[in-house]
Amino acid sequence: MTTTHIYNAKISGRCDLQEIWIYHGKITSHPCGPADTTIDAQGGFLLPGLWDQHVHVDLEAQEHTRIDLRDTSSPHDVLERVGTYVRDLRSGKAAPQVADSNVPIMIQASGFRPSIWKDPAKVSELDNVTGDYPVLMISGDAHSGWLNSAAQQLFGLDHYDGLIRENEWFCLMNRITETPDYLPRLHQGMEAFIQRAGSLGVVGLRDMSFSDAMWTTWPTSMTGRLHVAVSCYPEQLQERIDQGLFTGAVYPGAGKGVDIYQGPLKMISDGSLGTRTAYCCQPYDDGGHGVQNFDRDQIRHYMGLAQAHGFEIAIHAIGDAAMDDVLSVCEAFEAAGKPLKGSLEHVQLLGSGQASRLASLGISASIQPAHLLDDYPLAQVIWPDRMERCYAFADLEKAGVHLMMGSDAPVAPMNPWLAMAAAVYRGPVGGGRPGTVGGDVPALSGGSALGDSTSGDESPWEWEPSQRLSLQTALEASTNGNRLRDGDPGDVVIVDRDPLAYCHDKADGETGDACAQEIARNLLNTQVWVTVRDGKIVYEA
Repeated sequence: MTTTHIYNAKISGRCDLQEIWIYHGKITSHPCGPADTTIDAQGGFLLPGLWDQHVHVDLEAQEHTRIDLRDTSSPHDVLERVGTYVRDLRSGKAAPQVADSNVPIMIQASGFRPSIWKDPAKVSELDNVTGDYPVLMISGDAHSGWLNSAAQQLFGLDHYDGLIRENEWFCLMNRITETPDYLPRLHQGMEAFIQRAGSLGVVGLRDMSFSDAMWTTWPTSMTGRLHVAVSCYPEQLQERIDQGLFTGAVYPGAGKGVDIYQGPLKMISDGSLGTRTAYCCQPYDDGGHGVQNFDRDQIRHYMGLAQAHGFEIAIHAIGDAAMDDVLSVCEAFEAAGKPLKGSLEHVQLLGSGQASRLASLGISASIQPAHLLDDYPLAQVIWPDRMERCYAFADLEKAGVHLMMGSDAPVAPMNPWLAMAAAVYRGPVGGGRPGTVGGDVPALSGGSALGDSTSGDESPWEWEPSQRLSLQTALEASTNGNRLRDGDPGDVVIVDRDPLAYCHDKADGETGDACAQEIARNLLNTQVWVTVRDGKIVYEA
């Protein structure tokens, strides 16, 4: 075990310079012998290491190999973008997406958002521009896909005329891991993914991928830079039980010193706003209520199996009807003296009393605040009568719900600073024009954070400012319970400024629009100098 000494550091709310030691992977405020590693913080601020509590690592790592469709607004835009790439590939102007020339060519794209389309997706039109190249496209919320006939034939599917959605799509996502280009795509992107995590101060994550290939096929020198909890899905649960696994158990094949553990059981109980399939109490404009991927009996069955074998839960619930299903099942377990542990994922639309019900169960809400930047224009159209109940962070905070924050990458970028800024401000910092999805939120495609804009014809917007999350809670929800106390994990970040400065400068309740914008800007402009995981430096600027 190494001893790490960090000195000349500032800690939010304290005037004098601080020093800490990390000994046997734990923080201590007392000297503990000669240090193997010394870090001069040079007056930077010391924070707990950050976590992303909801990442699809395999999809995120492969994003750079796919055609980017995030700025498209119609099937025509998608067809034009993909058709251009196919023509360039045929003529030799474009390179194959996978560097390994021995891998059969499959064209992939991602980021389209079908909820904003006026016209339907047609496989025949996709076939016209792609020919015999297999083409697979993943929607921006990962709840649907669009495959041409060649790709459908490759997977042995019955012919779909349009999009494949929800459970049928998730079954196919499981099979994507079997394609020859899956591992080459994954390995092309994993180094950049892990490096980016360190540069943002991320020391750990919960991986919600359908596959564990990135953790079982990758060198331990790579995966040793992160704490990772690997989730499993219902179809994998019995296999994990047979392996003797449970939440917190060391994952099979993990090398010495590599913190890869079994995570929760992940269930996707309903759909999404972006695919118009979130399960809601009130109907959509077409009369439907969304999609139940699992009904209450199925949820009860898998939760019971998980609970009996030491698995925590991570249950996707976006619509208020889905929330009611999951909460009712959890309450039945509680009443039977078998309380469940874990989280509800997303919690995007709260019904009356649901925040209090969640708090009483002691189950966390795992939220992804950056989604609201992308969802605002769509929700105005699809959920105009329930806008005030969306992303109700303040209601959750006031009810005493334990919050965990993440990104759902690649649906939103893996960037805890963006997530915190979105939570505390709930709008584009520099103004933004609601009405399109994606284009007004450059942060979601790598541009200026929170839709910072300079165009004079754009008006600012904030989505229900009364639901802003406090800055202190936003930071705590991003650090996995670590508060730099003696005995806390030796995971720390040194940054160039105090993210909590406005907690000290402003009186309670003084969180108007201008102040909230400044808080968000301060978060987004924060630079990470050093990231330390388990007492070891994993990133230096």
